[in-house]
Amino acid sequence: MTCPVPSAHRRLDDAHAAWHDALDAYTDPHGFRRHLNSFLAAFGSTKDLIDRRKRRLPLGVEKLKEWESEAAQFPAATWARSSRNLVIHEDDLDLYSWAEIEFVDPITFTSVTPGRRIPSKYTTEEILASVLQAGIPYNDRRVIAVTRKWVADTLPHVELLSACSVLYSLLCALLEAFHEPDTDCSELYLPARSCDRGMRNLHRPACMVASPPNITRYFDTKSERELAVSIHSFGRDEDIFSEKDLRERYGMTRSLDGDPIEIAPHQLRMAGKFISIDSEALPWMVLYKDKKILDAFPVSFGDQSEKVVMHRIIAQRIQSLGANGFLFSGEIWTKRHPNRKRKVHSHDETHYSIREDRDEALAVCAASHDGRQLTMVQEIVRNEDGWPETGRVRSYDQLDRQWLPLLNAISGLNSSSAFYKNDGVDAQRNHRPRSGRCTFS
Repeated sequence: MTCPVPSAHRRLDDAHAAWHDALDAYTDPHGFRRHLNSFLAAFGSTKDLIDRRKRRLPLGVEKLKEWESEAAQFPAATWARSSRNLVIHEDDLDLYSWAEIEFVDPITFTSVTPGRRIPSKYTTEEILASVLQAGIPYNDRRVIAVTRKWVADTLPHVELLSACSVLYSLLCALLEAFHEPDTDCSELYLPARSCDRGMRNLHRPACMVASPPNITRYFDTKSERELAVSIHSFGRDEDIFSEKDLRERYGMTRSLDGDPIEIAPHQLRMAGKFISIDSEALPWMVLYKDKKILDAFPVSFGDQSEKVVMHRIIAQRIQSLGANGFLFSGEIWTKRHPNRKRKVHSHDETHYSIREDRDEALAVCAASHDGRQLTMVQEIVRNEDGWPETGRVRSYDQLDRQWLPLLNAISGLNSSSAFYKNDGVDAQRNHRPRSGRCTFS
């Protein structure tokens, strides 16, 4: 069966492309306005094309009426309908941008956040330039985070790309109603995108579920460069490394599904096996929703400034996926034990570096939305051949301050108050984690 609504299906793809164009132009006021207008036009024309053909489609009138009744429950749909008429027939939307400028110390992880409403004509680069001209508070080593949020006067509490992702989902539901499971839409020759799900592209793609990556831009004042850090999720390829291979190399394994606090001791034991067998335990983050794994990905950053950025990007991912728990495991440096003696080894089969002012350790950090936190730190020592061996374990019922953005995120607070109403901002600013007794970097 071929596509029953090919023209509307192409308009849906136009809406997808316009969403990406608006995302790419998020820091450019004029470009964002143009591409947002294009998205609204594509949204309206997709529905109009279905409306014109409804009497020639099986149950077309009934399906469209049912969809309109469902869409009316979403404020974004009402806003889109009136906004499209305004854009096409009268004037531009009255858009404005909130900007939040955060100064973060990459050593202590303390921050100062002056939020302000910025006229929409200014680009992010111009905002940053004005901040740098005004001077950097406290010291000259800061990560500056410039967060923008585009909203409309007629939809003041919803970020516009998020609103558009809801509209796109509604369009997908409308077109899905007229497609059978065996419908073949390949004759449309729609552009292939890595973020599409399936050949028919009738589900909201992953790109609109994850947080847009460039709404917040980060700059390091010491190196005078923009900090670009990203997350890449991937699963294990059974053809390359199967469950059987895991058991043979590391012994008994188990699923990480469950309560992250309860899983933490098991994960520390597994990390110990990794480092004892492979001489390394790569840093890894697992996100949970009601004891089920939502996402898992490696964590990588080059220095403390990039670490600040990575934690904020993970916090955005937690919010976009609706996660309410997380579990981190990996190798860390701890403060040097003043009385401990050790040799500096140079073993061909090991892959590690020694820092004179630090000791090696494994760490597992877990937290849940109900306020429970757990830090487990296991010492790593080296034998005469330089091979790693695990030592004693210390446990704490709290996390270090560096995890604050993630703790805010799983508690329903945003790492950046520019994305919340005033009550959300106040809640965030009044929220502080319990002071940590275990500090590591």
